[in-house]
Amino acid sequence: MKKISIAFIVFCLVFSFAGIVRANDNIEVKVVTDKTYYLIGEPVKITYTLNNNSDAPLRFTFNTTQMYDFSIVNYGLGTLAYRWSKDKIFAQVITYLEIPAYGSKSFTAEWNQKTNAGNAVTIGGYRVSFWLVPEEDSFGKIGQSPYLVTTIFSVVSTVNMPFPDLIDPDVQYFVKFLYSRGLIKGYPDGTFKPNRNLTRTEGAVLIVRVMGITPKEDYRQDFVDVPMDFWGFKWIEEAFSRGIVKGTGQGKFSPDSEITRGEFVTMLVRALGLPIVDAENPFIDLSPSYFGYGEIITAFYNNIIFNPDEDGKIYFKPLGVLARGDAAILMGRAIKVKK
Repeated sequence: MKKISIAFIVFCLVFSFAGIVRANDNIEVKVVTDKTYYLIGEPVKITYTLNNNSDAPLRFTFNTTQMYDFSIVNYGLGTLAYRWSKDKIFAQVITYLEIPAYGSKSFTAEWNQKTNAGNAVTIGGYRVSFWLVPEEDSFGKIGQSPYLVTTIFSVVSTVNMPFPDLIDPDVQYFVKFLYSRGLIKGYPDGTFKPNRNLTRTEGAVLIVRVMGITPKEDYRQDFVDVPMDFWGFKWIEEAFSRGIVKGTGQGKFSPDSEITRGEFVTMLVRALGLPIVDAENPFIDLSPSYFGYGEIITAFYNNIIFNPDEDGKIYFKPLGVLARGDAAILMGRAIKVKK
């Protein structure tokens, strides 16, 4: 089995990378980054959104053409790494921003991991603070801005990664996190295959392992399509006995069918035994009639799942199939919740 020896250093553990606050009853502001972990030098993409939750349009007035600002701080060192507005010149003209009733406005920015002086930053944990600068706060007094929101992320280096085919920093971190605890394995050729879709059996086995559950020796056969000599028989039966998994109808489990995102997250929340959260549904494509609706909402509010905006909307894609890399991220976050 071919192995790679590279360094993996993480200065902070981040399991939700969205900041959401309410500036008042009518305005909700949030900021997201497109990833939790970034390799050294990888662009950090930031989206700042204002939602108008009222039935009347909102209008903001600015003294200059500058509407927003953001800063990035290495919170481990307590030093400012970057300020967007530094050394920028803005036209001294009154500028307006209007957001229609129940509408939203998003600003996007990208940070190249360099300071204002042009120096590359080091690995570690970072906090991005993003705010609107209307007339009463046009000098960027962060503490006075009701539109300030923050989120955190990490810049990492890859060391001692067990698999050479892991590219995404988020997947790298969580696969190593689970692999070092003996909870997941790779393939005989030394790869992990993060883009390979999971089957329902593989999903059930992974969840039971992550929860630290050891199957018993004797089970009765509850599903007609899962015989006792099937490799995942004990794991499926153990998960079924605990209410983690259910069948697909007509006494079947469909063990070789690809598991969907909705099915996996539903199983994961059941395994954690989390109380179902009764809160606002953030996903535009998740119906209350979906069988795992409560579990998915619970996972969102427990920071197990998070989906960035797409055109100002949040999608969960419950019917989309789940790849091994994405499953590793969800399971890693679940372990933190379990603790």
